Amino acid sequence: MPLGRIVAGLDVGTTKVTTIIAEVDESEAVSVIGVGQTESRGVERGMIVNLDETVDSIQKSVERAQHMAGCRIPSVYVGIGGEHIRGINSHAAVTVGKITNEISEEDVKRVIDHAQNVSMPADMTVIHVIPQEYRVDDQKHIIQPIGLAGSRLEGEVHIVRGAATAEQNLRRAVQRAGLQVAGIVIQPLASALAVLSPDEQEWGVAMLDIGGGTTDIAVYHRRCIRHTAVLSIGSAYVTSDIAIGCSILMSEAEQLKKQYGRASRQLAEQEHDLPEDPREQPDIRFLRENTRAVLDAKIPEPKFSVELARIIEMRMVELLGAAWFEIRKSGHQEYLASGVVVTGGGAMVKGAAELAQRVFGVPVRIGYPLGVGGIRESVATPANATGVGLVLFGASQLLKTPQTMSMTDAEKELERLNQEMQRKPLESMRRWLKEFFA
Repeated sequence: MPLGRIVAGLDVGTTKVTTIIAEVDESEAVSVIGVGQTESRGVERGMIVNLDETVDSIQKSVERAQHMAGCRIPSVYVGIGGEHIRGINSHAAVTVGKITNEISEEDVKRVIDHAQNVSMPADMTVIHVIPQEYRVDDQKHIIQPIGLAGSRLEGEVHIVRGAATAEQNLRRAVQRAGLQVAGIVIQPLASALAVLSPDEQEWGVAMLDIGGGTTDIAVYHRRCIRHTAVLSIGSAYVTSDIAIGCSILMSEAEQLKKQYGRASRQLAEQEHDLPEDPREQPDIRFLRENTRAVLDAKIPEPKFSVELARIIEMRMVELLGAAWFEIRKSGHQEYLASGVVVTGGGAMVKGAAELAQRVFGVPVRIGYPLGVGGIRESVATPANATGVGLVLFGASQLLKTPQTMSMTDAEKELERLNQEMQRKPLESMRRWLKEFFA
């Protein structure tokens, strides 16, 4: 039975549902004590399309995590994704009215309230309002203006919006699975918490989380989030191409990709010491004639590996190209002094970092989750970046509550935090940013 306080993250993805339970001890260390993962059903491109199937997937994932952890969880921090997620930057200015010209917390609240007062379609809802930086008179790039002297305060914020029905459906699925929603965090921010270093956030970095049905993008500079986006293309498209090209089931195609897949045909040729063949189109006839033998023998012959790599490379280049186009379209490619960090299940194909570096023209590394202990090996893969980030976010909130609380009081406090996130997203996110990005 865990001795510390408990926090849980729930990542409802297109291909899998992952529940991570962690314990927060007196030293504020976060230790993973339970992990549950199951196939995701009822979700397409990050959106719930079948509520009953999604509820069933969530319940199975949570039960497995609870069994491993040896405890039950009343609430979870949930990641939300999908192409409906949109991030925009906004700016506002206010006059500091005090005789002393000392900027107060109320002044900061006023400027951010003005900044987030932007027009929005009726079917959209604000998920996060994240302060970026401030300007006091002629002084720029101020992170914390409270207490400074000035007559004019300007503020910049990053506003993340999403489809109201998507959030409602996600909450409904979690509640029907028997849990309360302690908070909702967009998946790009959760993943960034788990895989980006403070130096990368300071100097400028783009993070790509390649999931099954979507690819999440987040750009940071000067410790601030500058751009977020979700693309409706993910690693499942690579798997689908393999399944079609080899005339096999999706499960078999996923097996081939994980065991024998390479992100580029050059890498496959080098591994098997084969001469370079720059042909782009794969030999589909050869693949179909030899796939069954490879699946049965579990040992691919060299040419099969190269032809399989051609399929993977074509789709990966398309996916990475779409992500790079999104970053360039936003105008934030100039912030990538630290390069790009690629994470998520799609980053686990061997050679993914090298291929991404070829597409982006900047340094690329694979992002592995950091910041947790315990049975860390259970979550130490890029595929678990979002789940670990949700746990880290939840731990930051949990550390603000008294350790002596009873379970009933803890449930009430988590519910209060959930309501606060809905009523006052600004203050909730300010506390989060202070915890992780100060």
